Parts: sequence; structure tokens; C-alpha cells
Amino acid sequence: MRRGSSIAVTLVIALAIALRFARLRWGLDEGLWFADETMWAVHLRAFDRLTWKSFDTTALLYPTLYRLVGGLGAWLVELLGWSIQGATAIAWMRAVAATASVLAVLVTVRLGTAMYGPWTGVVAGALLAVAPLEVMQVHYASVEPMLVLSTTFVAASSWWLMRRGTLGAAALAGASAGLASASKYTGVAFISAVGWAIVERWWRDRSVAAAARLAAAAGLALVASVALACPSCFLHPHALALMLDRHRMMAAFAGFAGACLVPQAGWWHTPWLYEIVASLPYGMGLAFAVLGFAGVVAALWYRAPADRLLLATLVPYFAYMGASSVVYPRYMLPLFPGLALLGAAALARTTRPWLGAVVAGLAVAYGLALSVSQLDRFSWHQQAAVADWLGDRLPSLPPQDRRVEIPAFEPSDPYYRLRRPIEAKGDQAETSQRAPWFSKRPSLFVMPDWLAMTILRDRRDFLLQARVKALQAGLAGYRPVLRIPAPGYLQRSWDESWDPTFAVELWQGALGFTVYARNDVLPDLRTTEVLDPSR
Repeated sequence: MRRGSSIAVTLVIALAIALRFARLRWGLDEGLWFADETMWAVHLRAFDRLTWKSFDTTALLYPTLYRLVGGLGAWLVELLGWSIQGATAIAWMRAVAATASVLAVLVTVRLGTAMYGPWTGVVAGALLAVAPLEVMQVHYASVEPMLVLSTTFVAASSWWLMRRGTLGAAALAGASAGLASASKYTGVAFISAVGWAIVERWWRDRSVAAAARLAAAAGLALVASVALACPSCFLHPHALALMLDRHRMMAAFAGFAGACLVPQAGWWHTPWLYEIVASLPYGMGLAFAVLGFAGVVAALWYRAPADRLLLATLVPYFAYMGASSVVYPRYMLPLFPGLALLGAAALARTTRPWLGAVVAGLAVAYGLALSVSQLDRFSWHQQAAVADWLGDRLPSLPPQDRRVEIPAFEPSDPYYRLRRPIEAKGDQAETSQRAPWFSKRPSLFVMPDWLAMTILRDRRDFLLQARVKALQAGLAGYRPVLRIPAPGYLQRSWDESWDPTFAVELWQGALGFTVYARNDVLPDLRTTEVLDPSR
């Protein structure tokens, strides 16, 4: 049995590694990456020479644990003669995130085994290993995988504290909560798990003095852990306060394109309910989500010690994050390990073991297929296809008619990545931000599907909505001549029924594009060409 469990754990970890490291360097060989990743390449430069300045920063958009782990690792690697610069720095930070995600799967397996038994641990690890958003998130450098790993440490150490009740266990639990807080500011919500474990010990021992000692040990360890993982949080309290206030305002500001609640879109666009109906099924996959929700119900029914601790870990974070008007699916990632444990435990509690095994196998297989289909969407090939298509046709136009316009966030177009391949072909492209589209009457206009979807979904700017609708209806003096659809994935139709922007993720590269030509330009193009650059 032990040998069988070891083999099963090995297979689960191998699956997690394969999914997370597959295509991890996407886009980097072409010198392309998601714009938000650039900050990590900048942060790594501080570790070219290891000095105190490597650890000290006032750039506290996030706490510094992910930065320190990545930077110290890069410094060690560079001692061996390897250079961590540019695209290599991005690849390194992605690898750090992928490693953290794999370790989170391993800790989940171990915790599930300790709480419920080997079968539950393996199934929980397998569910987390194939969770599509867990797999997707490591394919651009971000703090979320480090936060997920830290929260698994919090749950595991809090379980040990519940079982042992020693000062060492309390210190370990507090230190783990400190790491979660130093991964991302929202990680502070997981202090609830440590607090619950102390309450359980007080209830068992009926000793206020003992509980106070445990709380003191956990509190001191938490402060020390944050000080080590984010020294700048203590050295620059003013910068920290400004950033926390900025995050508070961001959470209340429903202005993030495609990631805000839109009450007029449906009854589910309300706090907390949106996460249950739309966000979690998208991020976890339908099968895993159903099992996770069933696991919460089962935990409320059985209320075993492990159930109580996991609920105390999950509920405060969900209550806090679910209240936000900003609804990026990645915000729910820290819930995945706990929901995997509860879902696997619910299957283990079925009266027919074979049925639980069949359902677990089907759920893991579905998650695997869904994750693979999501990985196929990471690509910058669509941008190159647009540039190639324009490059073949623009030379046939007079010089004054070779103008291409792209609606974009910033003049340099860091997110769609269209200007660079178009200009590499020798053509000229202009980006329009707040200026009215078509005001300069460009010959060709390239509309990203992601942008059109978010404008129509969010319903904040009625003028922009009118422009998009007019463009799509052929009433703006332009007609579609090229269509490159966003690639699909296994669960897309279901997810789109709850939120259309799940069809396209800005950070996956392949956004879908439609090229419109002015009605008096390229008259020979009367039908819309549909192109799939992946084939």
C-alpha cells in the first residue's frame, strides 16, 4: 500500500511538472512577453551584485517574497556563469512560479494524507495538479503561485498546531502566515487558520494561559517572518501605507476592463455570487468546481477537525476577496488547495468506494484535457499573422493610404503587441488611446477581440460602445476584410455564457483580431478572410 501510494504521488507530481513547465518559454524566443512581466526583469537587476540594496526597495506594489526568492536564485545561478537578463530573466521568474506551484501540489498531497488518509491526499493533489488556472498562471511571471504555496504551508502548519499544541508548532504556523502576507497583501487573511487552530487547542485544553502562549509565539513568528521576507515593508512604512491605500481604492473601483462586476449583465454579477457561478468554475474547471462545492457542503455536515480547519482557512479569504468589485479569476487561486482537499474528502466519504474512484478519475481527466486546451492559447502567432497579411497588401496602396490604426492602452502598444511586427515589415502603425477612432481616416483599422468584448461587456463608455457596434455593423465607413478568431478551449461556450471575456485572456497573447478596411480601400477584398495561424 505504501509503495502504491508512493507511485501515485510520483505520478501526480510528474503530471504537475509536465503541465506547468510545458511551453513555459512561450514568446520569449521572439523577445515577446506580457507587459506586466517586465517589472520582474527590472527587479532582478538589483541582484546582479548582492548588496543590502538588493533587498531594500520602495517599489511595493507587491510584498517582496517572490522578488527575493527569484533574485537570490538568479544570483546563485549567475555565480555559475549563466546570465539572467532580458528574456532569460522572465523565463527564470516563470520557472520560480512554476516550481512554487508544483510544491503547492506536493504540500496538498501531504496535508490531505495527514488529514484524511493517503487516497484523499493523492486525489486532492491530482485535482490541483490539473486545475486550469493553476496551470495557466505560471505561464507569465506573477506573485499568485507563491501565494498559493504559502497558503498551503499555513494550512499544514495550522493542522500540526491543532494536533500538537506546542510552541514550536505555533511559531511555524505564524511564520507560514507571515510568508503568505509577504507574498501578497491579501495573504494576511490566512491568519484566520492559525487563529482557529489556537481556538481549537484552547477548547481542548481549556487553558487560557496555554492559548495565550501559543498566540504570542505565532504572533512573534509572523512578525519575524514578514520582516525577513519583506524587510522593505518595515523600512518604508510610508511607501507601504500609500500602496495599501492604492490597493484599497483599486478594490472598490469597478473600472478594470473586463474584470469588474456589471450588475446589468445578469443576477450573478453581484459580490460573492459571481465567484461561485462564474469565476471559480472557469479557474478550476467544471468538474473540480462541483467537487469543491460538494466538499464544502460535506464539511459543514461532518464538521470533523480537518473540515473545521479548512473552512476556517477558506471562508475568511473568500468573504474578503469576494466582496471586491474587481473580479480577476486569479484572485481565487489561494482557495484551490483547500477546495481540492474538501472535494477529495467528500469522495472518500461516499458509501461506494468504487464510485468515488470513478468520479475522481473522470474529474482529473477532464481537468487535464481542459488545461491542455488552455495551454494551446498561449501564443503571439496571431500578431505575426496580422503583420504578414498587412505586409502582403499595403504595398499595393498609395503611400498616403498605408496607415494602420490600432486602439490601445498606451502609445507603445505593450499589451496587444501589434505595432512591433507591423513596423518590422516596414509598415506604419498608429495607436489611438482617447482620441476618437477613425478621426484621421486610416486605411486599415485593427480591432482586438479582447478590447471589443470588454467595451461591450462593461457598458461604462456609451460612446465607445456605439463606435464598436457601428464598426461591427459596417456603419462606420469600414468593412471587415480579415478575421483571426481567438482560439477556443474545452469549456469556452459554458464560460462565455456567464462572462464573455473568459473567451480571451489579455495575458495569453492570442486575443483574436479583426482587420477593417476603409470602404474606398482595397476594393477587390469583398469577403472577410478567416485565418487560423496555428494551423
